[in-house]
Amino acid sequence: MKQKGFTLIELLVVVAIIGILAAVGVVAYSGYTSGAKKSAIKSNFKTVEKYTSAELMKCQIGQTDIFINSGSNKVSCSGVDNPGRTYTAMVFDPSLRFLNPINNGIGNRADQHVLRNDVYKGSNIPDNMTGYIFLNFGSTWPATMRSCIEAPCSNPNNILTSSINY
Repeated sequence: MKQKGFTLIELLVVVAIIGILAAVGVVAYSGYTSGAKKSAIKSNFKTVEKYTSAELMKCQIGQTDIFINSGSNKVSCSGVDNPGRTYTAMVFDPSLRFLNPINNGIGNRADQHVLRNDVYKGSNIPDNMTGYIFLNFGSTWPATMRSCIEAPCSNPNNILTSSINY
């Protein structure tokens, strides 16, 4: 009488093949999501750059306050001329409701971050601030915008930088 079924060796081979495919799939998925996060940070950076440039132009036409949101957070044009002031993720226009792709938990919406922070002047963005955008009004034009797209932020290749004339 002939028995039907799989041998133990056949089952082990199938399980091993499935394990290998799963391992390759996890690595590929991880690389895909990492690339998507970097692309999202770059896209957010360009959006913030355009928005910031438009807001800074308002100072040139006589407005006194810029970056006004629905709350009380705003920046005065005289504050823009204050040397060395750094604003963290200073984008809070309701139409720009994007999430930080690295740290997108509750309270990490870019439009909710209006922090004056003089700690992050220069190039010292800590690794835990990946995805945040920093706008620095220096003592001379132009303003400088920076963001770290992936850790380590000490690597200059991981930093996006833009100069905005105002």
